[in-house]
This record gives sequence, C-alpha cells and structure tokens, in this order.
Amino acid sequence: MKQIISITFFIIVASCSSSSTNESTGQYFDSATITAKVKTALAKDKNIKSSNINVETYKNIVQLSGFVDEKKPKDKS
Repeated sequence: MKQIISITFFIIVASCSSSSTNESTGQYFDSATITAKVKTALAKDKNIKSSNINVETYKNIVQLSGFVDEKKPKDKS
C-alpha cells in the first residue's frame, strides 16, 4: 500500500514540474494572468481593434499576432 501511495505522489509531483516543452502549474497560471492583463490593456486602448489581435503567453513570454489597420498602432508595441 505504501508503494502505491509513493508512486501516486511521485506522479502528481512530476506532472506539476516544468520541462523545456511544458509549463509547470504555477507557470501556467502566471502566463494566464499576464495574458489577461495584456488583453485588458488592448481592450482599453481606443486606437486598437483588440478583436484582431491574438495574445499568447508561454513561460512569461508574450506573443502578439494579428492585424492592425494603420502603422501607428503597430509602432505602439
């Protein structure tokens, strides 16, 4: 029985750690928070159509992709 508990604990801990291709649970929530803040800032900006911009965050690195109508909003980034 102790072996089953030890193996289960190891699997749970291993699944929460990060690797070069996966975020840890904490990193995932940090990235989600950053994404939400960036999307909110874009939505508040009257000069940018935020619906045309995709925001992705992975390990605290933000990637913006999409289209803008004019050079001015593009230069703002």
